[in-house]
Amino acid sequence: MIESDRLFGIPFFTTHIDPTLYDKDQLVKDIKSNYLKNPTRNEWDNLSYLHHSYNDWDNPDYINVNFSRVQAVYNKIIPQCLQKFKLKSGAKGKFRIVNYNCMSENGYMAPHKHLNFDFVGIHYLQFDPKVHVPTEFINDFAQKSNVFVDDVYTSCYKSTWRMPVKEDMLCITPGFLSHQVPKQPKTNKLRMSIITNIQLELVM
Repeated sequence: MIESDRLFGIPFFTTHIDPTLYDKDQLVKDIKSNYLKNPTRNEWDNLSYLHHSYNDWDNPDYINVNFSRVQAVYNKIIPQCLQKFKLKSGAKGKFRIVNYNCMSENGYMAPHKHLNFDFVGIHYLQFDPKVHVPTEFINDFAQKSNVFVDDVYTSCYKSTWRMPVKEDMLCITPGFLSHQVPKQPKTNKLRMSIITNIQLELVM
């Protein structure tokens, strides 16, 4: 089931990725192995504290994680999600996995956007809602007010919003939406996610 809503007045979509449709256990095992080699693998910035593959995919020191089977699942579900955005006839999306990240206690990813892409998908591969902190979306145009309940429908009045995500959820949001991964608390379970950039094009 695909659900849609609006965050800061901006549409987003979430859906469940069936873990039995791909080699989830192997992915978790390989990512964990890479993490244990270097919990602070980061060729992206000087602020974040995490292990991730961005700008470092070809590093021979790490296992070349095989995402082909989960990519096949995305190939089916992402186009269905994109159709919920009411695209023009002939519009299609190109998408590819651009990063995986893994973090534990004190793990943090600095605020950023995916400005060169229409959407970004975050697949929560391993996530415990009881201990892990989800991605935090940042409202660059917040008009604060204390009269609204704390709800996604009134999130346009909040400076930040954390979606109530679960393990195996895929969340798709516009690339221009600022987001970060807040500092993670002490936990024995690694937080893992797979990131996919999505670009739309009109095929005539």
